[in-house]
Amino acid sequence: MTDEKRFGLHLGQFVKEKIKELNLEQTEVARRMAISKSGLSNKFIRPHFGTVYDLMDASKAIGVNLFDVVITALKKENLPHTEYYTPIEYEDLKSDLRDCKKELEQV
Repeated sequence: MTDEKRFGLHLGQFVKEKIKELNLEQTEVARRMAISKSGLSNKFIRPHFGTVYDLMDASKAIGVNLFDVVITALKKENLPHTEYYTPIEYEDLKSDLRDCKKELEQV
């Protein structure tokens, strides 16, 4: 069974779609990653996209944390993991904690 079928994730296709969704030119993304456009195109056809460092470069080039989709796929496997929160979720949690502290101070 291929990794794509095992995890339900084709990183190459996901990155390609994310670039399109952000209205970025593939040529510009490749330039930011310091690779050729054909090098980037080759990564799109790979379910794993490339190395971890390639995914880091792509994340930086498009301004999106592409590892979030990997973490989501791993969560579906019920593996032990550190809980990660989006910035909005994090701010909501901080606000909830402040509210709880205020309530406790009144007791």
